[in-house]
Amino acid sequence: MNSNMKVELKINKGNFKKELEDLYNLKITSITFLPEGEDGVLYVVKTENSQKYLAKFIGVRRDATSDELEKQITFSKILKDRGLDFIVAPIASKNNTVFHFFDDKPFALFPFIEGKRMKESGLTDEQIKNIARAFSKLHAVKDWPEDFPQEEIRQNDFDDFEARFRILETYNDKSKYAKQFVELLLPLRNTVLEDVNKFKQYYDTINFENKVISHRDPSPGNIIFNSSGKLFIIDWDSIMLARPENDINLFSNPEYFPQFLKEYTRQTNKKLQFEALAMFRYKWDLESIWERMETILDNDVADIQKKHEIKEMKLELHEYSKIGGILKEIKETILLTS
Repeated sequence: MNSNMKVELKINKGNFKKELEDLYNLKITSITFLPEGEDGVLYVVKTENSQKYLAKFIGVRRDATSDELEKQITFSKILKDRGLDFIVAPIASKNNTVFHFFDDKPFALFPFIEGKRMKESGLTDEQIKNIARAFSKLHAVKDWPEDFPQEEIRQNDFDDFEARFRILETYNDKSKYAKQFVELLLPLRNTVLEDVNKFKQYYDTINFENKVISHRDPSPGNIIFNSSGKLFIIDWDSIMLARPENDINLFSNPEYFPQFLKEYTRQTNKKLQFEALAMFRYKWDLESIWERMETILDNDVADIQKKHEIKEMKLELHEYSKIGGILKEIKETILLTS
């Protein structure tokens, strides 16, 4: 899902400033809410010596235990220290810890990366190759903590869609955003339910034991090139053991996939499974629809957030209609590369 949090947390910024100054020996001049980020809430932190940092409250939108989040955040720092320099890892405090709580909410402090995001500028062939090399290095990692989180995907994950559509058919909420959402999604009812079945069919063909260290959310907003052309990948708080195709799904756009696959295969000698790529593509899109449905129909969510969700939903549904053609091109590309 590629959505931005438009509503900041209700925290005492003065107390948060003191907490950061104590943890990191900083002299902070300002803390400003940044309306970006998918399942975290972000604040830009500026200091007296003109340094910028990013404070991120983690896991706001997803069910994850604090223990799991701490393992994920900490391991991203370990990988960075091992030489995977494209990882934007959390900064260690004066106590050499990277995971903290403020008002019972988990957060970490990161370097602030200036540059152009993939979603803003597109990619050159050389940039695609750089990203492919980065993920080949990540997927080549062989040792991880024994109890490191693993992605769990169930075949029945989207079975409740049919019930949700029945709710939408009789939904009479007066919110204009809820009405817009219903008008957008109801005409796609049959298509979405067909795609749930396709997800299940592909699921049946996959060996889920073939897992690697996976970012799991390399969305276009999480890939940045600075002015010198150096690659940075942000938002590692979803990192888990998962099939490699989960990451590579991002590059399934025919514009990027041939170059990406050629370089990734050259670096890893791995053969990607088309069925796994297809399953993750359907999973990604179905999850996005599901999460937006929950957000827009939630009476406790602010209108500014719902307005943003509607805007993003319109863009995604335009791409959603192209899945069949995209997967056909992916399959042909994989056959040509094999």
